[in-house]
Amino acid sequence: MPTVDPTTLLLVNALFSAVAGLVWAALALVFRIAPLASGLLAAAHLLTVPALLGSWCLEPLRPQMLSQGLTRVAGVLVLALTALALRRLLRLRWRRWDLLALAAAGLLLSAWGGGDSGPSQGRSLASLSMAALAALALHDLRVGRGGLPPGLAWILGLPLGGLLLANLLRAAGWSATSCATSTPLAWAWLVLGLSLTLGLLVLVLHRLVVRVEQLTLSDPLTGVLNRRGLAIQQARLQAQAERGRPYALLLIDLDHFKRINDQLGHAAGDAALQHVVQQLRAGLRGLDQLARLGGEEFCVLLPETRLVEAAAVAERLRTGLKTRPFVWLGQELLLSASFGVAASEVSGPVAESLLAQADAALYRAKDQGRDRISLAGAPLPEAGA
Repeated sequence: MPTVDPTTLLLVNALFSAVAGLVWAALALVFRIAPLASGLLAAAHLLTVPALLGSWCLEPLRPQMLSQGLTRVAGVLVLALTALALRRLLRLRWRRWDLLALAAAGLLLSAWGGGDSGPSQGRSLASLSMAALAALALHDLRVGRGGLPPGLAWILGLPLGGLLLANLLRAAGWSATSCATSTPLAWAWLVLGLSLTLGLLVLVLHRLVVRVEQLTLSDPLTGVLNRRGLAIQQARLQAQAERGRPYALLLIDLDHFKRINDQLGHAAGDAALQHVVQQLRAGLRGLDQLARLGGEEFCVLLPETRLVEAAAVAERLRTGLKTRPFVWLGQELLLSASFGVAASEVSGPVAESLLAQADAALYRAKDQGRDRISLAGAPLPEAGA
């Protein structure tokens, strides 16, 4: 089998990077899939082309304007843009200054390294800054790997680790002594580029799938869970309740909500529902789940909560909703709601029965005059009719 020379490998790698850059650009501009991250990756892949063509092994084919200094600048930008895109895709807090500071330092050191005959110390420091960018990307991957599918963190981590090692070796002064001996390096760069691009594409697809799942489980108007999302979360809590970890359920129905739609229009009604969600969330814990069942009816799942504690939560929500008016076109409207409360104890009812009990308690609260709460099995003392 004939040996592939490094010049061919570098050209293949450059062609792959150019095609990948166009694919990322299409994802960003045409399909609008993770547009910011995809745009960053498009720029990174397109900048990889001059970084590869600037190799001294391709000197006979290299454009006159593409010096080794510009090649190093392109390399720093490639790693910086890739690290920024990875952080965005991992949904980490969008802090950029650490990456931008490292990139700026690398660019300055690359410029200090000069052209093809620039000081070796400058080239080494530029490689060290690129190694720092790769290390920071690995740190972000470790922090954000909890939400990734099994194996994806390894697919992304191995090429990033390879880039870190390669730049550390270059910073230490190691490099191929001739074009002929650089064939393994050319293969290594090709494998690293392919695996990193594959991992990033899988990460984008994973993010897309998660987004679609979120849309199918959430209410488009308010952003809270819909009926399907509620059923999934309640099934999880019900399984925990059967192992001794009870939970509570609140059914909430806004009082006389139809009047808002009739008098002010459906736009006001939609804004009122969003206001209600905001107020309800303000009175809930981070682990509680809020869902919209339809119309003006909501449901709250309270993990690790018994009936008496759930009644206190319902009263807090009821009071908070009344004390924070809804404002529409300068007009303040006081909203109120009726609550039905049920809880699953260690040997409590199944999920369907629990929901039915809360529904019965809700209708009892409405029959008693609205703007109050009622417990499943026994009414709570009336509160503020």
